Amino acid sequence: MTKTNGKRSKTTGRERRTPGERIIRGLDQAIAWARGEDVPVRVTTIEVPVIDVSAIRRKLKLSQSQFCVEVRLRRGHSAQLGAGPNQAGRCCWR
Repeated sequence: MTKTNGKRSKTTGRERRTPGERIIRGLDQAIAWARGEDVPVRVTTIEVPVIDVSAIRRKLKLSQSQFCVEVRLRRGHSAQLGAGPNQAGRCCWR
């Protein structure tokens, strides 16, 4: 810790970076990690539950078009909802 005006600074041998510098450093690390390089990064994995959109739609007694109106999907994307479980992620939300 360095001493300035009787107060101690919390930086111990580390240089303080600007937010922009920290973002750039993080992006560089992400690129290196994606290339398979061994870099110290934190990886968070999120399990996404399977959602049967067709079952939800049937329970609500809505057609694909009606369902898309209710959840504000663009026309033409409703057919993708009936393609099977967890297909809602492919739709374009308004």
